Amino acid sequence: AGVYCSSDGRVLGVELVYNNMQGPLPSELGHLEKLQHLVFYSNMLTGEIPAALFSLPDLLELDLNNNQLSGSLPREIRSQALQHLVLYTNTITGRLPTTWETPSLLTLELASNAFTGSAPAGIGTLSKLQALVISRNNLTGEFPSEWGSLRQLTQLWLFNNALKGPLPASWEGLTSLQNVEMDSVTGPFPEYIGSWIDLTLFIMVRGALTGPIPLTICHLTKIQTLWIFQNSLSGPIPSCIGNLQSVQQLELSDNHLNGTIPADAGRMAQLQMFYLSRNMLTGELPAQLSNLDNLQIMDFSSNQLTGTIPTSFNAFKDKVVDFALCFNKLSGPISAELKPFFEFIGHYTCLLYNNPW
Repeated sequence: AGVYCSSDGRVLGVELVYNNMQGPLPSELGHLEKLQHLVFYSNMLTGEIPAALFSLPDLLELDLNNNQLSGSLPREIRSQALQHLVLYTNTITGRLPTTWETPSLLTLELASNAFTGSAPAGIGTLSKLQALVISRNNLTGEFPSEWGSLRQLTQLWLFNNALKGPLPASWEGLTSLQNVEMDSVTGPFPEYIGSWIDLTLFIMVRGALTGPIPLTICHLTKIQTLWIFQNSLSGPIPSCIGNLQSVQQLELSDNHLNGTIPADAGRMAQLQMFYLSRNMLTGELPAQLSNLDNLQIMDFSSNQLTGTIPTSFNAFKDKVVDFALCFNKLSGPISAELKPFFEFIGHYTCLLYNNPW
């Protein structure tokens, strides 16, 4: 932290963070022609970002996140060296730049501001981009098909905007993605998501995804968090779901899924949270679910499940602390062999009401 210079006294970097600095950024910073790093995050800076900063020829990193900066960004950003532009959690307004002549850019984090207008197609020219974080703004329109060229992209956060529409076919090429958070996506659930095999987190919620969950989702063997709740998905849960050997959170609630719960679900060895509530699932509870040794939450409420609770669920004793089967068509009797489990879960959350026991 502080100011560091070259051997000939030229300023190369200024890093002053968590210092309660107030007031605007001095325009004179734009005169530091050899500046490579300008890092002022978590202060109380106000005013506009001097436009000259975006033209510094050697600037690699501009990190001003978590301040109170306002104004707008230039319509065009031309910075051949810039690798990291981090401006999240400010009050910057206006449209996002349309022209990005920043061929070295790796990180673009503009979340939690007040940007308006459409998501610029020009971002699709950033062939080295790895992180695109523009969530929590007021962006409108559809998801740009041009972004399908971002073959190095690993993180894509677009949630809490007014963006909506289907995922473009061109996005099939985003095979480096590891972390995706979006909402308001419409149209069929694309089969090509199964080719995003490096995904560890996939959140696509509060939208209007339709059709079945494609079988290709079972290719996501690295996925740890899979949330696709509050959509309009229909059809069965893929019978190959047990292939998700790394998944810890599986959230499929608030859709129109039907059919039975696959017995194969009992192979998701790392699963901790399993939500299937408010669908139209039928059939009995698979006894194989008792193989989920790490399960803590099981919420299958508000479906049309029948039968009773398998005695194998005694395996959930000392593990499951939230067990919800209310609003189904389960019937009794509940085996006395389950007494150890129910004595344990009685200290936590156990919802069995509104069933014809």
